[in-house]
Amino acid sequence: MNGDFIKYRAWFTIADVNICIVTPTPLYVEPAFSEFKSTPVQDAVICEFECVEELPKKSENQKLVYQDEMHQIFSDSYGVCQYFAIPYAGLPPVSMREPDAYQRLDINEEGNIKIVYRQQAAHYFATAFGCFNAVKIERLLIRGSRLILHSSFISCEGAGIVFSGRSGIGKSTQADLWIKHQGARIINGDRTAFGLKEDKILGYGLPVAGSSNIFLNEAYPLRAVILLGQAKENKIRRAKPKDAIAFLMSQITVNSWSKAFMNKAFGIFELLLENVNIYRLDATPDVNAVECTLNRLKEDGCLINN
Repeated sequence: MNGDFIKYRAWFTIADVNICIVTPTPLYVEPAFSEFKSTPVQDAVICEFECVEELPKKSENQKLVYQDEMHQIFSDSYGVCQYFAIPYAGLPPVSMREPDAYQRLDINEEGNIKIVYRQQAAHYFATAFGCFNAVKIERLLIRGSRLILHSSFISCEGAGIVFSGRSGIGKSTQADLWIKHQGARIINGDRTAFGLKEDKILGYGLPVAGSSNIFLNEAYPLRAVILLGQAKENKIRRAKPKDAIAFLMSQITVNSWSKAFMNKAFGIFELLLENVNIYRLDATPDVNAVECTLNRLKEDGCLINN
């Protein structure tokens, strides 16, 4: 007599995108992801995980479209097949040859995701972090026309403001200064999701936040995106469209190997440029930078003048 395989389901809503994680064992949900747990809905993206002894081989019709030290991605007219190594999961390193990978991800024509993984990686896929890291959150959010920007996201006077720039440029410093001097709140210290909802571009908190460890499940109308630089004197001005595009595209998480992803991403990106003020701020790491920025945002109507 054959027994039934029990599957466990966990539901999440991230940036208004509903996601169902289906696993063969109970899922440990870290505090960051607990903030984003939700109730069952019909329109969720299904991400199903299964533990296997050996990974299935790719179809002969699938062609290699991307490869690095951790991934091999194959594609054909029916979907995507992706192999991963997981060197950060406490597993021994593997060569990125197809039979040596730890997991395989498939996306079918309906857009649902199936991941099979080897027994050696079972502990990794028993966690929400492991599952979402394997699926890639940007791949889920693009379904809801959402992109992820490398940035510190704060709310002030009901408005969302993000500071974007390379690591170490001072995003967290500027966010902390706004908390101290303007009573702002940090929604996420390292990532912001954004997209159009009811004629407004909203910024969303995310369950991943780099080293900031701040991951609130809140959303605010995005009023200003500030491209951050360092200087001895503070200077803020509207960014030229060409400069804004080049700067922001380097900070947005994309699947560059996917034409469908990139086409949709460019459309979302255009909405951001059309609906949100983009500034270039060369800043000092002190309250003077806050005052300079605050005055300009109020002048432009991004914040309410008191």
